[in-house]
Amino acid sequence: MEADILTLAENLKKGDPAALARAITWVESHNPAKRKAGSELLRLLGPTKTSSMRVGISGIPGAGKSTLIEALGLEFIQRGHKVAVLSIDPSSTISGGSILGDKTRMARLSNRAEAFIRPSPSRSVFGGLAPHTCESVFLCEAAGFSIVFIETVGTGQSEADVAYVADILILVNVPGQGDELQGIKRGIMELCDLIVLNKADDENSSEVQRSLAYIKQAINYLPARAHGRTIEALAVSALKGKGINILADKIEKTFKELETEGYIFSSRQQKIKFIFLQYLRNALWAQLTQSAHVQHALNRALERISENPTELYPCVEEVMLMISKKSNS
Repeated sequence: MEADILTLAENLKKGDPAALARAITWVESHNPAKRKAGSELLRLLGPTKTSSMRVGISGIPGAGKSTLIEALGLEFIQRGHKVAVLSIDPSSTISGGSILGDKTRMARLSNRAEAFIRPSPSRSVFGGLAPHTCESVFLCEAAGFSIVFIETVGTGQSEADVAYVADILILVNVPGQGDELQGIKRGIMELCDLIVLNKADDENSSEVQRSLAYIKQAINYLPARAHGRTIEALAVSALKGKGINILADKIEKTFKELETEGYIFSSRQQKIKFIFLQYLRNALWAQLTQSAHVQHALNRALERISENPTELYPCVEEVMLMISKKSNS
């Protein structure tokens, strides 16, 4: 296995897409041997010396996130970038796999040699990400990709965790859906850097202008971002290619300014601590549920809840008591 890790590391650093795909499979694997190999591979690769742009794309279902990413990806390739896309899809409750796990939504981009697209199942992890998205980002950077898009599952306001992986977060909306008023809610709106009104085929239409006005008004109610910049809103049509070059300019300009100010470096230092705590919680939960005693307590509590739905907290206390006993034994 050690020889395989060394070979994979060398091929990955050369930008081999097959090596990158295999490496991501290792870090996502439930197989302990492959998971250990993936960790060793990451240790061997170490932090990349070049700084890539990590761009999160979130938004309501049907907003055209994949179409927007494809349009942006092709635009950035024309500008000399290599583009990786980590697309987080809903998980099958039966197989655990990715329900929408294919590249058909980004057919043009997937055919480019400068692009890499990887769908990953969320495995029911809340926050819009997959369990090992952060490690997949590291691997894409090691493979020489200068832009990494992270596309969240697609439930909108709750997908805040992507902000702890991305340098720049884009929230995608569409005109005329009645969702403009969602802008006054807190959550992901407080974390995004750009709000993109997609499917604005006619940017001068009353519908598009009304939606933009709602969004810009909502921005005024939001607290200042840590980097001090005001959230911007713009209308584009990813399908028709309208406004994509302007959006790409804004992404590059924002990243370069934040990098020059030292914000990108300091922000990543803080964000990796959050990711570590998330990983630790997941690992502790996985370890606990492997215990037969804890699993028995969980099953008993679930049965009790189904009969007495109002006893949620007593059931939690019951399971916590068993966990405490298990830890002290």
